[in-house]
Amino acid sequence: MGIVAERLKNFSANKNALVFSTGFFLCSFCVLRFAFCGSEVVGDESLTFKDFVNEIADLQGLTYFPQSNYKLVQYSSYDRSSKINGGPNWFANADGFGNEPIPAFAKILSVPDETGVGRYLVCDIDCPGVIVRTWTARFTGIIELYLDDDSEPVYKGSAQDFFLKSYKIWMDKPGSEELFDKVFSQNDACYFPIPFSQRCKIIWQGNISEIHFYQIQIRKYSPDTQIKTITAQDVFVPKNIVRSFENPGSKANLLNKIDFNCEIEPGGKKDVFIDQGSKAVYELKLKLSAPNLEAALRQSILVIEFDDFEIAQVVSPVGDFFGMAPGVIPYRSLPFTVQGSGLMTCDFVMPFQNKVKVNIRNYGPQNIRLEGAVKTGAYKWLPQRSMYFHAKWRIHQDLIASDPLIDLPYIIALGRGCFVGTSALIMNTGNIPSGGGNWWGEGDEKIYVDNEKFPSIFGTGSEDYFNYSWGTNQIFSYPYCGQPKVDGPANRGFTVNYRWHILDKIPFDQNFSFYMELFHHDVTPGFSYATIAYYYGMPGIRDDSVFVTKNDIKKPQMPAAWTPKAALGTEGYSFYEPGSLALSMDNCVEESGWRYSEGKCLLWKPLKKDETKDFELSVPADGVYIINLTCKNSPNGGLYSVNMDKAPGIYSDKNFSTKSNMLCSRNVCLGQVDLRKGKHILTFVNQSELTGSEIGLDFIWIKRK
Repeated sequence: MGIVAERLKNFSANKNALVFSTGFFLCSFCVLRFAFCGSEVVGDESLTFKDFVNEIADLQGLTYFPQSNYKLVQYSSYDRSSKINGGPNWFANADGFGNEPIPAFAKILSVPDETGVGRYLVCDIDCPGVIVRTWTARFTGIIELYLDDDSEPVYKGSAQDFFLKSYKIWMDKPGSEELFDKVFSQNDACYFPIPFSQRCKIIWQGNISEIHFYQIQIRKYSPDTQIKTITAQDVFVPKNIVRSFENPGSKANLLNKIDFNCEIEPGGKKDVFIDQGSKAVYELKLKLSAPNLEAALRQSILVIEFDDFEIAQVVSPVGDFFGMAPGVIPYRSLPFTVQGSGLMTCDFVMPFQNKVKVNIRNYGPQNIRLEGAVKTGAYKWLPQRSMYFHAKWRIHQDLIASDPLIDLPYIIALGRGCFVGTSALIMNTGNIPSGGGNWWGEGDEKIYVDNEKFPSIFGTGSEDYFNYSWGTNQIFSYPYCGQPKVDGPANRGFTVNYRWHILDKIPFDQNFSFYMELFHHDVTPGFSYATIAYYYGMPGIRDDSVFVTKNDIKKPQMPAAWTPKAALGTEGYSFYEPGSLALSMDNCVEESGWRYSEGKCLLWKPLKKDETKDFELSVPADGVYIINLTCKNSPNGGLYSVNMDKAPGIYSDKNFSTKSNMLCSRNVCLGQVDLRKGKHILTFVNQSELTGSEIGLDFIWIKRK
């Protein structure tokens, strides 16, 4: 890997390296290096790896404007044809697929040789700084990392490894990798801090025709900032972070807890919590009950006011505030947790100088019951550094996605503050049941800081911003990022994404604006896009949000029925309803619902293992055919195998599962099969040992290759 030998040798001497707990990254309270000052060193001391790694779980540190101010910048493979805001090629999308019109790098250092391999400058930063985030969807070739004035690279090796696991540069034994994975890896991103005192230069050596997606976020400090360049002996997981991750509620007993339980009538509002003094809210727990809970979570508005400000700092539907819609969506992250019971927890720290008021407004037609608790504790308000917590929600209803392409605003703020995260809550009405055609997030994030004319953070795709790739329908949650809901098939229906900026928080002195391109593969009417932006701001900061109206909180409604569309990624396919092909309806029922093709799904409930269900297919000509399924996945889902014309092994005897923690639809590619013209029998075989399971078949799609 081209690792500097001395740094590796020193690593083995580090007595502070610890075995990390298998506990998840859920931390209710911060880890402070110095009380009331976040994780920063004050005075003439140098900032070190330890200071930066301490910020990973430091939620209270977010409340203070950075004492050593910096500018967070991003180097990425965005399409260099995008040059003028709103001008020609502003939505160009050659973001590192290969052979882009303008190479997606800062500079060409050497043109491609006869094998197509060239050398390209990713970035060259001539000031103190720290790499705080790297991401890639796929990156071939070699990366060279130079720090300060070293003539030899600290790292020269796989580009993919560098972006996903840069910490391996400073590891000397394979057994440590699991520890570092748990601390720093966040899906397709890595949050391993790499501080440098003078300079950071990154060079890529590779074939420009091959995929090279990348994002690198770096804090750039003023030249007089003292930062100690990372060395192997610096690298470890501090004990206080390990303890905090192992015991996320360890400080709970030190706080003042107030419980509340009340009912709010339609049109009513209630102050559920009021407190006074110079304090902070360290934990907010809420649970709603209503006959239609899904509607209540969108139609109940959370309003939080600090210090009698007449424009509330927090305004959001209750469910959306906790990063979910529609309904209860369980997930775990650093500042937010939602349990399957509906109990929602926020651990973002919310300081105030004199007073806090938490108010709930019921905009819906039903009574709601609200129970919860607020935990408060001491907080030292520093006039030049302390900031209020803000959370502002907005929704764009009935859009026609990609007609035209647009930049949707997440937040525009005027004043001084730090941006710390966002959730996106999507309703995608597209009818192409494939990621290649129904992906809503081809667009890039564009973030402007302090009167920039061009965004200092220009992304490569919506999913890339949320730390995943290729529009996947994988359900996941990490401390900083997640996709706890995606209905399918292939991103149709409702999707929830979140990302928290903790180590990569974005400070701004004068103004901040965050836009995301709405770039759908297909022109899609009836599209809904809700967002909530979280930031900390100095007193007097203002933003472009307006108070939520009853029209805003009308429930986005998917069409009652839909027909799969053969276009783009599904070009040439024919779609069939299983009920029309089944030779027998024994042990079958049809379930209705908006998520299903033609509004219905065939549910087969086999009574025993090896029970079969036959479907008759007819093909018009000899040839090789591709056969796909779209299935209902649910907690009651079963296990099945498939064969064609009673020939075992035609699909390698693979078993397919329809079991999932939540209701969703997923595509299954059965693969290719050589068929003669005429009728054929597609047989499903129940492989589940348990009774009571179900196999939901939405539709079958077939294409001649």
